[in-house]
Amino acid sequence: MIAKVALRDLAGRPGRTAGLAAVVAVLALSLVVGYMLTSCLQSGAQSVEERLGADIMVVPDGYADEAEDVLISGTPSSFYMDSSLVDRVAAVTGVEQVSAQFYLTSITDSDCCEYSVQIIGYDPDTDFTVTPWIESYYGDYENGIVVGYNIYPTDGEITLFGHTFRVSAKLSESGTGADNSVYMDMETLALAISYAQSLGYDLDLDPETQVSTILVKVEEGRSAEPVATLISFLGVDTVLASEVLSDITTSMGSLIGYVGLFQVTIVFMSAVVLAVLFSLTVYESRKEYAVLRMIGASRGAVSGVVLLQALAVGIVGALAGVVLGLVVMVPLSGVIGDALGTPFALSSTSDIIRLAATAFVISVVVGTASAAISAARIARKDAYTAFREGE
Repeated sequence: MIAKVALRDLAGRPGRTAGLAAVVAVLALSLVVGYMLTSCLQSGAQSVEERLGADIMVVPDGYADEAEDVLISGTPSSFYMDSSLVDRVAAVTGVEQVSAQFYLTSITDSDCCEYSVQIIGYDPDTDFTVTPWIESYYGDYENGIVVGYNIYPTDGEITLFGHTFRVSAKLSESGTGADNSVYMDMETLALAISYAQSLGYDLDLDPETQVSTILVKVEEGRSAEPVATLISFLGVDTVLASEVLSDITTSMGSLIGYVGLFQVTIVFMSAVVLAVLFSLTVYESRKEYAVLRMIGASRGAVSGVVLLQALAVGIVGALAGVVLGLVVMVPLSGVIGDALGTPFALSSTSDIIRLAATAFVISVVVGTASAAISAARIARKDAYTAFREGE
């Protein structure tokens, strides 16, 4: 009986019911977006820590900031130094392994992407930062390339400088600039440069005599800082992986703090608004509640009608808000990450389900609890007084 009365009352006032559900939906949407922002930022930071691979990045003097931008956000850039530095860096005390990379200028006429991409030449024989993160192999093709997670080939190929390249492999998602990059060995890179030159691009580049960055892994047990200091005496700049992670953690900490404050504010405001709306709803329906009391309904039953209405509205609103939040966040995570300019990796499916469930439960609880005061108030009144107030 209680459920039937509660649902009939909700159906009889569709405008009011929709308004209550909308408030809960906004709450759930805000919680989902906030939770997923925080989770994706944390996943991005963790991914950077796992995938940096190198302890030190060696770049031309004055290009440390540009190199960090390429690493973190994938901002297309190009800078070069003499390839003879590779052997000189490898000879520095404390260096265990080195691998050179070559950055080609960004591509804006590619059929593979809706945005410019960074082309990176690397040496598969010495590499320790690209190959370990290959997620899918498609074949060992001549002049085959490796693409980042956000690069979508057409029929297993992408077009660069008017020529097609077969995709041999694809990297797993990192939430960093690697997701928007294309990797190829130095021979294939030289071929790509020749294609660009044939199209009129003024590229005076040679992967055999130039490199953009030298990735360094230091010997186990050694600190990277003194090794980086020794390397800097060669007239180059160095970027420490530890400093990159520290910068990311600092910037993310502030952003996550703001997100948390926003969520707390939304929960508080939603609770207040819902409490006011339920109070008005109960006031409008006080005559109906008085009739229930007159025909024998207990105070608990009348209170239960109000709480059941709040629960029903909360479930519908929370479900709508959670679904909308997922529809916004999951497909647009890459765009959001680019806009934030910080490592941003979509959480695992299990984490997304957990976050969505948490947002749903909190929204339903807040919605139901907001009606508790109104439910208690109407239950305390005797039937005659409530009936007279409703006239």
